[in-house]
Amino acid sequence: MRPKLDQKKFEAPPTWAEQKGIARSVLNDRFMRRKFVSGLLAFTLVLIFLGLWGVENWLEVSPLRFLCWWAGVGALSCFVLLFGLYDALRSVKEEQKKSEEVEPLDLGSKSEN
Repeated sequence: MRPKLDQKKFEAPPTWAEQKGIARSVLNDRFMRRKFVSGLLAFTLVLIFLGLWGVENWLEVSPLRFLCWWAGVGALSCFVLLFGLYDALRSVKEEQKKSEEVEPLDLGSKSEN
């Protein structure tokens, strides 16, 4: 006799709106952006090292494999660079917004000696 499956264990995949919400939360939070960029950078470096020393014999078999592997690594590297640029520009914008919110100090009138 087969055990009954608990329907609560099997959830439906996230909807498009939920996925957009997750992406928005990652893009809006500086810590999450940097964590995501760090993870992508580490993954890219692993792929580079794998391509150079791990699967080099497998890549030598076919020029198409070689081209696809390094094109994928190059595309991922460009994505990491663009995401890093986005993070830098977004951080500048956030800091400018913070400085605008802070009221300047009123030092009063200058006294001349």
